[in-house]
Amino acid sequence: MKYRNIICSIFYFLLLIVAFATCKEVKKETPKAATESNDSQAPNLAISIDGRMLKPWNDTPENLLSQEARINEGRNNYLKKNNDIEPYISYVRDFLKAGKIEHAIKICDKGFEKFPAQTDLLVLRAEAQLKGRQLQSAIDDCWDAGKSLESKGNYMGLVKQTGKDSIFNGSVAYKNYLTLSVAMQTKNDLSNAEKMYEIVSDFCTNPDLYTQTHYFQYQCYARATKKEEAKKLLANVEKTKSVLAPAKPYLQSLVFWKGELTEAELVDLNVIPTTHDLAEDWIIKAYAVAVKQMLMNQTDAAKATLTKIVTTGFWDYYPYILAEKDLAQLGGIVYKEPEHVNLNSNSKVNIKQKKK
Repeated sequence: MKYRNIICSIFYFLLLIVAFATCKEVKKETPKAATESNDSQAPNLAISIDGRMLKPWNDTPENLLSQEARINEGRNNYLKKNNDIEPYISYVRDFLKAGKIEHAIKICDKGFEKFPAQTDLLVLRAEAQLKGRQLQSAIDDCWDAGKSLESKGNYMGLVKQTGKDSIFNGSVAYKNYLTLSVAMQTKNDLSNAEKMYEIVSDFCTNPDLYTQTHYFQYQCYARATKKEEAKKLLANVEKTKSVLAPAKPYLQSLVFWKGELTEAELVDLNVIPTTHDLAEDWIIKAYAVAVKQMLMNQTDAAKATLTKIVTTGFWDYYPYILAEKDLAQLGGIVYKEPEHVNLNSNSKVNIKQKKK
C-alpha cells in the first residue's frame, strides 16, 4: 500500500509538470498569434481629409490573392536585384496597386539611399503621398521631379507600364503634373492647380490622355477662375469621339456636363461598386454628377452624392480624393497640413528642398 501511494504521488506530480509545461507553451504562443492578427489588420496609411482612419478596402478573394502574388514576386525580384533601380520601381507600383501606401513610400526611401533623387521614384512617392493625404509632401516631390524632367522630354520611365496606365500611355511628366494638380486642388490651392492642369495638357500625346485631362480641367476650371476656358472645353467635346475603354467614363462625364447625356444615362448612383477594379469608372461618373450639383448650388444633393462616393472606401482614385475634399469642405472642414505624419519608418531620407 505504501509503494502504491508513492507511485500515485509520482504520477500526479508528473501530470502537474506536463500541465504546467502545456500552459507555458500556450502562453508563449498567444502573443505571437495576436501579433500576426494585428499586423494583418493594421491600417495601410494615415487619415482622410476629414480625419477618418483610411483602412484597407474590401475586394474579392481572387483580387486579394492576385495582389499578394504580385507583391511576393516583386519582393523576390527586389531582394535579388536590389542594386538595380528597376526592381524598386516595380515593387513600389505593386504596393500602390494594393493600397499599401506606407510600404510604397518605404521602398522609395530605400531606393533614394542608392539612387538619390531618382525621377521615377520621386513621381511614385508623390503619388503615394497624395494617396496618403500628405499633400505638401506630394507637392514637394512633384516639384523635385519636375526639375529632373525638364531635360528628359517625353520620358516614359525605366519600367514598362501595365494595366490601364499602359493603355493611356502617358509619360512620367504627364503623371507627375496630374498628381501635382490634384494635390494642389485637394489642398484648396485652386489658382496654382489651374496652372498645373494647363501644363498637363502639354504632355498629352493621344485622344485618351486629352480626354482624361479635360475631365480634371473642367471640374476645376468651372469652379475657380477659368470659367470661360471650361466652357470652351465642353464646346469641343464630341459624343462620338473615338477613345479606348479606360477613357470612356471621362468622355461620358464631359458629354454629361455638356448636357448631351442625362444623369440616368451616365450612372446609377444607387448601384454602389463592391470591387476595386469596377469602382473606378463608377467613381469618375459619380463625381461628375456631384460637380454638376455643386455648380447648380444643389448642396444637399451634392453632399448625398459625395457621401456615396466616399462610402465605397476605394480611396486611392483621384476623383475619390477630390470628392473627399469637397465633402469635407461642404461640411465646414478646412484641410490643415499636419505637422508630420510618419507613414513608414523613422529612417526616411529627406531629399526635398523647402519651397519659397
